[in-house]
Amino acid sequence: MDERAFIVSERLWRLIEKPEIRLVLVIGASDTGKTTLIEYLARRLCGLYRTAIVDLDMGQSNIGPPTTVGWTIIPADFTNLLSLKEEGLYFTGTTTPVGNLLPSITGAKLITEKALKRCEKVIVDTTGLISEPSGRVLKQFKIDLLRPDVIISLERENELSHILGPYIHQKTEIITIRPSSVRHKSPQERAEYRYKRMLSYLEGAPVMEFNLNDTGIIFMGERLSMEAMVLKNRIVSLRDSNNNDMAIGVIEQVKLREERLCIRAPEIKERPATIIIGRAVFDRKGQSLRNVHL
Repeated sequence: MDERAFIVSERLWRLIEKPEIRLVLVIGASDTGKTTLIEYLARRLCGLYRTAIVDLDMGQSNIGPPTTVGWTIIPADFTNLLSLKEEGLYFTGTTTPVGNLLPSITGAKLITEKALKRCEKVIVDTTGLISEPSGRVLKQFKIDLLRPDVIISLERENELSHILGPYIHQKTEIITIRPSSVRHKSPQERAEYRYKRMLSYLEGAPVMEFNLNDTGIIFMGERLSMEAMVLKNRIVSLRDSNNNDMAIGVIEQVKLREERLCIRAPEIKERPATIIIGRAVFDRKGQSLRNVHL
């Protein structure tokens, strides 16, 4: 989508360029052009301020692999998000916030705080989930937790009024932009994008072996047994002793007798203190990345 499809008013530019305006939250349904708009805003702001983008879409992520929310600092020669490496990640363990609101809003808060500590301007991209009730609840809790200075609402026909209506009498500025021509992605296209993003992230990654007696285990969903058929291909996070996600990986093998996990993941600087087992499976044979119920 061409950024010229958006009509960005001078009022919006003047507003977000003010030094005191630090956090800009962009909300819109799927296929309204949120990422294109955010890249457009970032290209202008990064020439004036140290600017970061936070990506809260764990299913169609542009920063970091699927199942995570991430952030990155925008360089002066910025072109698009897919060309940038993440500064930090938070593992949600899933590709959708539906049924996973707690990790979604926890990650949003922690990652945005990290970006604000290092940058003067932070632009937050959100998921396209806006439906009742989960979409409304998710967006409203994010607004309450993040306390944005400006909310940019990408709306075709006031479809976000159920989310933003309660905030119109508050001090937060809400600016509405009408997207013009946006191509709609099919569910198959979205699924293929998720799979290819994870495949690219793990390209060339080694398989590392971890002793379960030396490592803490956290399950994002129901606690499971360590049987190979249950955990094989499950997406996991490797966290350091400060409880930060160092890398995302996939369980290749479970060695029950030795109580060890074999995980394919990018190289890390230290052995993980904790392994977080998510609710998504990366299946290279079936070429899919999908959520499981357990």
